[in-house]
Amino acid sequence: MVALVLAAASILKLDAGTAAGVLAGGAMESAVIGTASEAIGRLGSAAEARDRARAKCRRWSGARFA
Repeated sequence: MVALVLAAASILKLDAGTAAGVLAGGAMESAVIGTASEAIGRLGSAAEARDRARAKCRRWSGARFA
């Protein structure tokens, strides 16, 4: 499943937040969202970009929690 999402993210040129959300939604695991949020936090980008990526992760996963 992870390999499929990585391939799709690369082909579709998805950003990190969207790709993480798709993976979390497909796996139906909230733990993926937490792990992805941690990884996004370590990307070294501006705080606004990190917050935007985390929001996309939650939105694309279908999560109803913050």
